[in-house]
Amino acid sequence: MRRHQWYEMAMDTKIKSRVTALTPRQREVVRLISLGCTVKEVAGVLDLAPNTVDNHRTRAMKVLDVDRATLMTRVAIKYGVSGLNDKLTAAEQRNRSRKHRSKKRVTPRKRK
Repeated sequence: MRRHQWYEMAMDTKIKSRVTALTPRQREVVRLISLGCTVKEVAGVLDLAPNTVDNHRTRAMKVLDVDRATLMTRVAIKYGVSGLNDKLTAAEQRNRSRKHRSKKRVTPRKRK
């Protein structure tokens, strides 16, 4: 076995273990981002706040040890988080443009 082959196998094993370390929510976020959704669109699909989606994306990138969304997409496709022919489901397509429904805040009354 050549030296570069051994190195590639070692890196492959490392990345596989990192992919399995992702939480289910992080896997969902990585999948949707790898399909071309923006953070706001992912928030609409998953009915989460955009900041929450951004936090999941950032943590997933740390777990995968990547610093760019394009690299995260490559890892997602190579290790089965998102398939090469994967597409958004019909429900995800409908919810893609839906805005996050935040709960209306009730401001307390001022006391006299």
